[in-house]
Amino acid sequence: MEVAVHDDAKDADTRCLNLSNILKLGIGFNLLFTGFMSSQNLMPQVLKNLGFQTLGFASVAVIYVFFLSLGLVAPAILQRSRRSPVAVLVMAGLCYVQFIAVGLLPSTCADCPSELTAIVTLASSALIGSSAPFLWVTQGAVLTFNSPQTLVNTYTGIFQVCFQLSSLTSALIAAPLVATPVLFFGIFSGIALLGSLTLATLQPPRQHSSIPKQAASDADESLMSTCLALPTFLRRDRRAHCIAAYGIMLGVVYNGIVACVLPSLA
Repeated sequence: MEVAVHDDAKDADTRCLNLSNILKLGIGFNLLFTGFMSSQNLMPQVLKNLGFQTLGFASVAVIYVFFLSLGLVAPAILQRSRRSPVAVLVMAGLCYVQFIAVGLLPSTCADCPSELTAIVTLASSALIGSSAPFLWVTQGAVLTFNSPQTLVNTYTGIFQVCFQLSSLTSALIAAPLVATPVLFFGIFSGIALLGSLTLATLQPPRQHSSIPKQAASDADESLMSTCLALPTFLRRDRRAHCIAAYGIMLGVVYNGIVACVLPSLA
């Protein structure tokens, strides 16, 4: 994945360098996940009320099966890709938008065959699950290549505050809309689309000596050999164990409980 940079700020003060990009990234993710989190949580209950007893939970399972499967190879694919980070973020964001919009189908098309609803819902889940690894890997790359060494923690904190606020904003917006699924999914589709458009406004980062530069990918290195390096990293590097443990904990707490356990108690 090629990252274009400007060289005119190479010796400039790092204070607030590329801050506008960090804010755009955080706001874009806030809007995108404001729409997604509430829709993901409500979808199983809406489908259950319409007679699809387990389709909603199967939909959530499909999302994370594809997320897990492609999450291991997404970095290698993006490293060899010529698409800009902005293009990847926008395309992945639109996959989130379509998933939310699919929630309108069972509520607005009562005459549609149940098989069609099931196929469209599961296909939509597979699409968003396939795009999610590319969204998050690209987010990490954008954050890295926009952060001077002295501001890495600050910029990461700014992004996390913006992103985590989506849990609050989604709940506040969803509360008065939950009784009307059509309005619910329509409004949240618009919010997620606004998030994708916000990500489209990201600018190439201004370069500085303390900002890491992306290494050029080796054209002779196959995708398979790049992916096969992952087991070696997991086996030999102690940092990999911490990363894996943190990822499992975050996935269970942030996604598993919220997406599967709480809707079943509704």
